[in-house]
Amino acid sequence: MALFALFFIANKAYAQNINNLRFWGSNNGLFNKIPHAITKDKNGYMWLGTQNGLTRFDGRTFIELNEIYPNDELAGAKINYLLIINDSTLWAGTNNGLFSINLYTYYAYKICLPNPNKGCTETYRVESLFKTKSGSILIGSSVGIVWLLENNKYYIMASLNL
Repeated sequence: MALFALFFIANKAYAQNINNLRFWGSNNGLFNKIPHAITKDKNGYMWLGTQNGLTRFDGRTFIELNEIYPNDELAGAKINYLLIINDSTLWAGTNNGLFSINLYTYYAYKICLPNPNKGCTETYRVESLFKTKSGSILIGSSVGIVWLLENNKYYIMASLNL
């Protein structure tokens, strides 16, 4: 009984007050209410990857990246994963491939992920991105290919369907 009371008191003491919780939705300018990926850059902007592209949030206003710098391929893409590469670069793993976004100019371009049998002729759905302590980046796709980007060279680490 004493153990239960101690557990109850400990849990009560660490409970969080949610009176300051704010909801942001389409009424506040969020164009798509279902973010699939979220990250924050060094300037404090929150980046939300949604079903219909990439949105930047400055704490008050939501802006679709396509409004700042139009890119037809990225505009309607489902964003699966976001990764800050360095102070000036954000990568977006999408159903339409991998994109690099310059965080100063907002210019976005598609990154070719090579297939040894087909070159850069195919687009892969990018499901995951991971940056190692050494700065190498692992890129996971929906077709079982895992790339390693190290010193600006791509290596295929694993493949199920080549």
